Amino acid sequence: MYCAAGQLAEDDWFGNRTGSAEFDAFLSVVGQKIRLRGWTGYAAGLDTKCMPATLLGSPPVHSPNLWRRLIRSPGNTGEFTVVNDSTLAGYEVTYHVSTLLPYIEGDSQQIQRKRHIGN
Repeated sequence: MYCAAGQLAEDDWFGNRTGSAEFDAFLSVVGQKIRLRGWTGYAAGLDTKCMPATLLGSPPVHSPNLWRRLIRSPGNTGEFTVVNDSTLAGYEVTYHVSTLLPYIEGDSQQIQRKRHIGN
């Protein structure tokens, strides 16, 4: 989770679309950035089968249930993540990186990101 200087609220942290150069350097120390599509290693619940869904704008008033299904559809966990495949004690570690999970416009709480990071 990337928290910029001066950010005190959870909504701010989940709302960061990018990290800093220092955050990116940290990620490169803990693992390597991999493309999720086609990844055959441990994915930690991230989608490896589909490309990310693109959602723009707010939920339409006439079809909020369709919007919710789209938000939960395959491919919406982003294009990349960070994996440490040096197998620590025989385990592969996959990170849920807040800035690599899709940002949903109009969702101030970023529920989709919290779904992965909050657990």
